[in-house]
Amino acid sequence: MPTLTITGGSEVTEGGAAEFTITASEAPLMDLTVNLSVADAASNFVADADEGVQTVVLAKGATSVTYSVATIDNSGPFADELSGEITVTLKNGTGYKVGTSSLASGR
Repeated sequence: MPTLTITGGSEVTEGGAAEFTITASEAPLMDLTVNLSVADAASNFVADADEGVQTVVLAKGATSVTYSVATIDNSGPFADELSGEITVTLKNGTGYKVGTSSLASGR
């Protein structure tokens, strides 16, 4: 049974996508639906529909998958708003174990 970990990518510009890489200790024998929780530290840079419980599929035979979180370009009326942090947490699911690196952040 693969153990999954997650890492965050580099800093992202508003309107771009924050990328997170989920890595498996071994390739799964079938597609795995991986459960995630997405949160942002402020209120206006990730769409509400992209927060909370989410999933991504790790394909059969693959050892990693990239999960992207779109950010909102709020350079207009919210231009003075501070930038924030996006956190993606691996959650328990069927067919995999969650490793010690279960939480990753991106800006």
